[in-house]
Amino acid sequence: MGKGAALAGDSLAPEIIDLLPLRRPVSRVDEPSVQEEIEMRKLTPLIAAIAAPLLAVSLVGCSSNDEAGGTQTIRFGVVPAETVEATLGNYRIFTELFEQETGLAIEILEATNVAPVVEATIAGDLDLVMLGPFAQIMARDNGAQIDTIGALVDAPTETHNSAVGLVRADSAITGLADMRGADVCFIDPGSATGYLFPSAGFLELGIDPEVDLNAIFIGDHASAVQSMLDGECAAVFTFGTNREYLDRADEFTEVWRAEVPSPGISISTELDPELRKTISEAVLKINGDFAIEQNACPADRRSDSANGEICHAVDVFWGVIPQEESYWEALREVCKITRAPACEEV
Repeated sequence: MGKGAALAGDSLAPEIIDLLPLRRPVSRVDEPSVQEEIEMRKLTPLIAAIAAPLLAVSLVGCSSNDEAGGTQTIRFGVVPAETVEATLGNYRIFTELFEQETGLAIEILEATNVAPVVEATIAGDLDLVMLGPFAQIMARDNGAQIDTIGALVDAPTETHNSAVGLVRADSAITGLADMRGADVCFIDPGSATGYLFPSAGFLELGIDPEVDLNAIFIGDHASAVQSMLDGECAAVFTFGTNREYLDRADEFTEVWRAEVPSPGISISTELDPELRKTISEAVLKINGDFAIEQNACPADRRSDSANGEICHAVDVFWGVIPQEESYWEALREVCKITRAPACEEV
């Protein structure tokens, strides 16, 4: 099981993580945050050891053969959206084109947050995984045998994502300095765009986010943006291609932006080399342009951009561009600056 097991609340149920095909209903379970999972591994090694074999029961058969037709199945762990339906919708184009291009079946791991996805990656129970930059580093540093295919971008000309600080359009806040003492919505202590990079920005101004702000961790990007609009906080930090933000841009004022490594897709190095090549080539091929060429991009997956109409073919992104392992190293530098608790394992 690697270095720990994800626990569902206080129970040790074998249904800790559901790995179900895209076309079947997906059930979700509550999981601890990434930082809570780190603390759990530090403080309760005995519980983690007990939970490990139970988790293994629910994750058997990685890269298995389909019982009906002998089709090889690729297990794909993804960072969840705010609802099951949103997660499935975000990946439907990708999964359908992936199966079409490779002749392989694909299943999605679905959970309520990133922690169980990281755990399954460390355990070696996934063939393919989509993780944010911080989680990519965490998985590797805890023994995950994975290699980078590429970064998720919103346009073929981009190489990075952005972290953005947003306030309501009628707000008097014009920058980070105006947020001292304010209620500020973040995503998670381990979120690159939703906490770590903004924290570095605050520290450069002499503002300690743990002391000088009332930090409110919401858990997911869409809900955090909505919480700010609902008046629960004066500002919110999210990623620059957040469609919840882009689709309602007239309601916000952007007061801060920083370049951040994008989320990315990595592949298990334990797979057969030829299979790895097939999967990697398909991941890089399936993008917004290809989806449009294949008449596989419905209107609700398209949006306007500075480069014209974009199809969001892989999650909320246009697609994947190739990157090396060194792409994630910027996270280590931010961790040195912030010394954030979530960085202790990095």
